[in-house]
Amino acid sequence: MKERRPVTPTFSEIPGNPPADSREMRFLKFGIAASILVYLLTGAADATSDGLVIVGGTLMGLCGALGVGTAGFGSVALWNLWKELL
Repeated sequence: MKERRPVTPTFSEIPGNPPADSREMRFLKFGIAASILVYLLTGAADATSDGLVIVGGTLMGLCGALGVGTAGFGSVALWNLWKELL
């Protein structure tokens, strides 16, 4: 009788640890999510008790988080460009 091998969810053509699943990428994703959540909560808490104003504050917090993220990404990209230039 032929021996049965257990079924595994791995595939031979896919690398075992792609960069998207690395520990650093998980920390980066968690940091981005936490940052956006803090900005959203801060924007919502800054508003009065009116529902529409709270939504506006939340959107303001989201725009703040996107602005900070864009500035951070731009600084890192500019730093890497200067490092390669010099």
